[in-house]
Amino acid sequence: MHNSVTVSNLSLVFAFALVMVSVGISLKEQLGLTKDVLWSVCRAIVQLVIVGYVLKIIFNINNTWLTILMTLFIIVNASWNAYKRDPNPHSHYWNSLVALLVGTYIVLGVLILSGAIKLIPSQIIPITGMIASNGMMSGLIFAGVDPVYAIRYQILVSFMLLATTGFGAVISGYLSYRNYFNDRHQLVIE
Repeated sequence: MHNSVTVSNLSLVFAFALVMVSVGISLKEQLGLTKDVLWSVCRAIVQLVIVGYVLKIIFNINNTWLTILMTLFIIVNASWNAYKRDPNPHSHYWNSLVALLVGTYIVLGVLILSGAIKLIPSQIIPITGMIASNGMMSGLIFAGVDPVYAIRYQILVSFMLLATTGFGAVISGYLSYRNYFNDRHQLVIE
C-alpha cells in the first residue's frame, strides 16, 4: 500500500482548533452543545483509531470469514446509526438492519459476480463501508492507502464537517435574528 500524501499532526491540531472555536461559541451563546460536541469528537477519534488498526490486522490475515464478519459489523453499526436518527417513536432497529443487510449484500454480490471487486478484505471491507456508511476513509483504503493513514483523513474530515456546520449554524442564526425579533428583543408576529 502506498501513502503519497498524509495528514500531518499540525493539520489535525488546526482542525481540532476550529472545532474548539465552535465549542467556544456554544459556551458563549449557552447553546448547551459543548458536552455533545466534545463527546462526539472523543468517540470518533477512539472508534476510528481502533477501526484503523483492526482493518490493518484483518487485511494481513486475509480470511474470508473474518472479512464477512467485518462487513456484518459495518452493517450492524450503520443500521444502528440510521435507527437512532429516526424520530418516529414506532421505528424498529430490525427494519434498518434488514434493509441495509439485504441491500448491501445484493450490491456486493453483483460487484463480486461481475468481477468488479474480489472477495478479499482490502476490497470487500472498504466497499461495504462506502455502501453502508458513506465513508471517505473507505475510498482511501480501496485506493490503496494504509488504513491507519486513512483514519487520519477521516478524523480531519470529521473535524472539518463539525466546524463548518457549527460556523454555518451560528452565522445563520446571527443573520436571521433580525428577521424574527424587533429592537426590544421581542418575537415579531405578522
